[in-house]
Order: sequence, then structure tokens, then C-alpha cells
Amino acid sequence: FQIPLRLAPNGLPLPDSAAPMAAGVHWNGSVAPLWQALPLPDRYLSGQAQVDLSVTGSLDKPKPALTAYFGQGRYEDIVAGALLTDIRLEAKLTPDGNLSALLAAGDGAKGTLALEAAVRGLLDQKTPTVHVRGQLNNLRPLHRDDLSIALSGIFGVKGSARSEEHT
Repeated sequence: FQIPLRLAPNGLPLPDSAAPMAAGVHWNGSVAPLWQALPLPDRYLSGQAQVDLSVTGSLDKPKPALTAYFGQGRYEDIVAGALLTDIRLEAKLTPDGNLSALLAAGDGAKGTLALEAAVRGLLDQKTPTVHVRGQLNNLRPLHRDDLSIALSGIFGVKGSARSEEHT
């Protein structure tokens, strides 16, 4: 971390919120130990992740940039009987506030989920715009004796927080 300081009138150092700053976090590893720290009994997440986060700009106007990847993922909820396998997520946030993400998962058999999302102007004072498209292909996320469900179709959301269009 690199955060500039200035001296206050009383002589104590304080962060200079208008001066350039830099910070970063880089992490690569298994998500299972992190997930186990959460208070979510009977729910399990495993897989490998890589996260690169940097923040430039100033404390007044930070400009974050993020690249994240999650792969070889598996989520299981024992109580609900839900299972998702082959989970993959790629996400990128640019310093100008544009976020894009791709998500894919399976159900342990032949069913699939694919999702593509984009948010423009996420860091602006204006209302960001969202565009989400997804497809379910015979996804059977529940593995239970008393209930079964198969999901297929195409869906989408487009617009802003104030007005959106659903498909």
C-alpha cells in the first residue's frame, strides 16, 4: 500500500485524500479454506481462484482495477440437495468503472448454465447500465428423491437501476 500523508495543523500525520495513491492485492489458491471460515453449515465450495486487484487515483477518487478467475469449482448444499459442478468465473473491472463477467457451470450430468454480464459506469455518480444474458440447458441443480427440476431457456436483463428490460 502506498497512501500519501500530510501534516495536520496539530502536527499529526493524516491521509492526503487528494494526493495520488496506490494499493494492490494479489492472491492465488484454493477457496475451500476461505469458504470454511464462513458460517454456512452444510454448504461447500471448492475450486481454485486467482485475484489481482489494484487501486490507483486518490482516496477522493479511487480507480480500482480487478481481474478475477475461479475455476474447477464445485458448490454443494447438502440440506437443499443442490449441486453445481465445473464452475468457472472470469471477471474484470477496469479503472473507468466497467465490469464484465462470464460464468459457466454444470449440474454433474449434462445440464449447463452460461451467463454473460456487463455493467457500464459502475463507479460513476450516474446510474450504471446493466446488460445480462444467460442460457440454461436442461440444468438439473437439485439431486433429491422428493423433488426434481429441469431448467432450460434464455434470459436477460438490460437497462439501469431505474428502468430495466427483462427477457
